[in-house]
Amino acid sequence: MALAALAAAPWTWLPAVAGAAARHWLDLGEKGSSQVRVRVLSPFRLSAEGVSLGALPGAPRIGSVEARYTPWGLARGRMRKAVAEDLVWDLSGLVPEKAASLFAGSNATGRLRLAWKPGMGYDGRFEADVMGAPLVAAFSSDAALRQFDLRARLEPAGGAAHRLPVFRLEAEGERHEGAAGTTNAFTAAARLAADGVPLVANATAAAGDGAFSCEAEVPAAAFASDDPLLAPVLAAFLPPDAPAFSLSGTFSAEMSASRPKGAALPEWTAGARVADCGVSAAVGEKTAAVAGAGGTFRVRGLGPHVDVLPFSARFAGASFDRYGLSKGALRFRADPGSILLTEGFAGFCGGTVRVYALHLDFEKLDAGFTLLLDDLDAGEVLALFPNVEGTATGKMNGKLPLSIRRGAKVRLRDAFLHSPPGQIGKLRLRKATALVDNLRGTGIPEETCRSLEDALADLDYDVLRLDLSQDRETGAGRLALRLHGTAAASGGRAATPVDLNVNLNGQLEESINVGLRAAGLQPR
Repeated sequence: MALAALAAAPWTWLPAVAGAAARHWLDLGEKGSSQVRVRVLSPFRLSAEGVSLGALPGAPRIGSVEARYTPWGLARGRMRKAVAEDLVWDLSGLVPEKAASLFAGSNATGRLRLAWKPGMGYDGRFEADVMGAPLVAAFSSDAALRQFDLRARLEPAGGAAHRLPVFRLEAEGERHEGAAGTTNAFTAAARLAADGVPLVANATAAAGDGAFSCEAEVPAAAFASDDPLLAPVLAAFLPPDAPAFSLSGTFSAEMSASRPKGAALPEWTAGARVADCGVSAAVGEKTAAVAGAGGTFRVRGLGPHVDVLPFSARFAGASFDRYGLSKGALRFRADPGSILLTEGFAGFCGGTVRVYALHLDFEKLDAGFTLLLDDLDAGEVLALFPNVEGTATGKMNGKLPLSIRRGAKVRLRDAFLHSPPGQIGKLRLRKATALVDNLRGTGIPEETCRSLEDALADLDYDVLRLDLSQDRETGAGRLALRLHGTAAASGGRAATPVDLNVNLNGQLEESINVGLRAAGLQPR
C-alpha cells in the first residue's frame, strides 16, 4: 500500500501538497495571497502553472514554471535547467497613462532561464518586454546563493522624436545565514544609470527575519529641457500646442522604506530637491521667465497611504512681458486632490505683494486667495499702464481678494488701492487721454472727464484711492475713484483745489475689464 501511494505520488496527492506549501511560502500578508497549481512533481521534474504573486490588482503572475533535476543533483546543490515562462506584470495601475504612452503597451512579460553549474553556482538570463521596451538581465551567484551579481539593460521604445535613453542596472548582494529559529538575511546594493545622462541612482537594501529596509539616492545633477532623459518625458506629457520653452537646473532625490518584524505595512519617505532652476517661454507675442527657482518636496506614507509634507519654493525673479516680480518665496501644504499656498511674497513695483490662503482644487480648478500690496511705488505702478505717459511719486497700499472658478471665471470683491494717510504725492501725466477715454465709454459726463484730464496733468494729491466692491445679493459692482489735492496753475488759471469722486456702477466683471483695458491686458 505504501509503495503504491509513493508510486502514485507524483501525479496524485503530492502535487496538491506541494501547491499548498508553495502558497504558504509565497504568502504576501493580509492584503495579498498567492496561487500555485502544481501539475507534475517527481524526483526528476517540477511543472507548475498559475503562479500569482499577490491578490491585489496588477500583481505579477507567472504562466508556467518547468524545472528538471535529479535527486543526487539536488543533494549536491545542482540543477539541470529551470525555466519560467509568460511572466506578466500589469503596470497600467502603477504608471500614469501619459507616461505609459512613451512605450508601446502597458504590460511586462518575460522569460527566465536558470541553470546550476556543478561546483560553480547559478547562471540565469531574463528576457522581458516592459511596455514595449526590451529588457535583458544576466544573473550569477555561487552554489550556496551567498553572493549574487546582476546586470540589466532596458532600451525604451518610442519614436525618434521622443526616445528615452538606454538604462543600465548593476546590482550585487549577499546572503547571511540566520541564527537558529530565524530566516536568512540578505543585503544588496544597486546602481541605475542612463546612457548620455549625468543622472544616476544608488540604492541599498537589507531583509531578514521578517523585516526589511531599503534606501535610494539620486545625487545632485544638472538637467535641461533638451537632454536625452527629460526631453522625451516632456514630449509625452505636454500638449502638442504647448508654447516653446527652455528649462534648466539641478535635481536630487532620496527615498527610504522599512518594515519591522511583525508589521503589516511598510513605512516610507521620499523627497526631491530642485535648485538654480530657470524657465523661459514665449506666450503669444509676450515672454515669460522665472530665474533662480528652487525648492524641496517630501512625502511619507504607510503602505498605500500618502502624506504630503509642507514644502516651500523660492525664486530670484519672475517676469511676464513688462510685469515683473523680484525675490520671493512660497510655502505650501498639499494632499492628493488639492494644494494650499499658506503664504507667499515677492517684490513688486518697489514694494511687496503678499498672498495668503490660496487654495486650488485640482479636479474643479477652483482657487481663492487674497493679494496684499504694501508700499508700492506710485511711479512704478504708473509705468504698468502702457498708454499713460508721465511721472508719479508716493506710496500705494492695496488689497485684492480674488477667486477663480473652473480655471477661467475671475471674481474680485471689496478690493482697494490707496495712498497712505498724510502722504503728499505728485502726479504729472503728459498723456492722460488714453486713460480717461476708458471712463468716457462708461457714460461719465464729458465735463467730468475734461476736469480729470486737466487735474492729472499736474496734481499734488493727498488722497488717491480706488475701491471696487460688489453687492452680495444682486451681484452689482461699483468702482469708485477718489482724488483730492491741488492742481497746479495752468493757462492763466490759478492753482485749483481738486476733490473728485467718480463712481462706476454696473456688473463687477465689466468694472474689472475697464482696469484691464487701461493696463493693456485685453480679457478673453
